[in-house]
Amino acid sequence: MQNQDRPLLSIVTVCYNSAKTIERTFKSILDQQYFNYEYIVVDGGSKDGTVELIKNYEPLFNGRMKWKSEPDKGIYDAFNKGIDRSCGKYVWIVNSDDYLQPNAIHELEKIITKKNNPDIISGVVRFVRNNEVIKRWSYSAESSEREFRKKRLGVAHPATIVKKSAYDRWGKYDPDFYIAGDLDWFLTMKQNGAVIVFPQIELTNWSDGGISTKKQHKRLYHDWKRIYKKHTKSQVEYISFLIYRVITYIKNGV
Repeated sequence: MQNQDRPLLSIVTVCYNSAKTIERTFKSILDQQYFNYEYIVVDGGSKDGTVELIKNYEPLFNGRMKWKSEPDKGIYDAFNKGIDRSCGKYVWIVNSDDYLQPNAIHELEKIITKKNNPDIISGVVRFVRNNEVIKRWSYSAESSEREFRKKRLGVAHPATIVKKSAYDRWGKYDPDFYIAGDLDWFLTMKQNGAVIVFPQIELTNWSDGGISTKKQHKRLYHDWKRIYKKHTKSQVEYISFLIYRVITYIKNGV
């Protein structure tokens, strides 16, 4: 794609056996009133009819959709494939059980212009269960900084849009993580001084039941150990953070 034809936004959806939910994702993107985007679907070799749905919806995107179905090494490997295939100035990962708010892409265009092309935009997520909004999830610069100091996620990841050049400069997702690769990525961005803005605008709906909302104790423990080894400065700090995280999880389940 020539630079003058480069879209503002690359939307990336990774999926595997997502036939029950991905149609709603497709419809939410088709319903947008802003068209300077490309849509990249990374399927992990689905066997449940997902690929057939992709084929059915592809013509409706009028050439904006690119897709491929092949095995991957996990969700973060699939994220990286989508980023590598993207041509947009910004990349938005929209999972196959999530769906956009009306006019979300147009709102992003206004934010990008107003905020002078930040590295990362983190908006508001609506957490949905059984079609009911349970809570709204967002951060400010101050609350994000507090989370960073605690080695916790300080962006609302489903509503987080990243400049492609930030991935090129600081790297993509570490595929050795099971669940917490987004936390590892965020800590890396913060340590490298990425410019992050936090518009209080609802951008997407995050459906209960995704990989990060399921209890997977061994995988979480594996990821926490890897996070703290990468992002703490001493063995004492590493052990302290790990103990704190385990105790917090036992008490609160988060």
